[in-house]
Amino acid sequence: MKANYESYKGIVKQIAAKKKEQKELQNQKKSTPVIKVITHRDLARRIAELTEEIEELKSEKARLLTAMERTDDKDVATVNDSLDRMKSALTELDKREEKYTAELNEALQQYAEYKEQAKEFNEGEFGKARLDIRPDKERNALNQISNSYGEHFSRSTFFSSVRDADMKLDDDIDMRAVREYAYQQRRQTQKLKSRKSHEQER
Repeated sequence: MKANYESYKGIVKQIAAKKKEQKELQNQKKSTPVIKVITHRDLARRIAELTEEIEELKSEKARLLTAMERTDDKDVATVNDSLDRMKSALTELDKREEKYTAELNEALQQYAEYKEQAKEFNEGEFGKARLDIRPDKERNALNQISNSYGEHFSRSTFFSSVRDADMKLDDDIDMRAVREYAYQQRRQTQKLKSRKSHEQER
């Protein structure tokens, strides 16, 4: 839109300049004695050329109005307001990006520390716990970012960022360990149920 708006302003200036020249030539033609035929002819030719050039510029101006989804010259004034709002929004987005980048770097550092500490835990149990809490954490993050970015938010970009984050974290969960842990948990549960059943029968 900005390029169209700048082109539109340039064309408006050209039209105004050519109209001014046209009016001056028309006045000159009126004040020129009829006997000066050649001068009259040259002035008439130049006035006709200007008329054609002005019409071409008007056509281009109409095309730009359509491209900017505006109906007339008065309506174009709102374009500048829209551009100012867009510029302000982009500046705000840049600030937020800087803020979130700093927070991300801090989170990555903390994550590396937690990952080191996690080696003390059972890998399967730890992996299952992470899988259990991840959907809620992702949903909360999605809601927060959606509220921050408003109409500029993109779900596809969000989930692409999640994948990028997983790659950056080298965040692989050993699913075999998780399945083994879940199997052992089920067996223990079954043993407890069986033991309680035997005790009740006694």
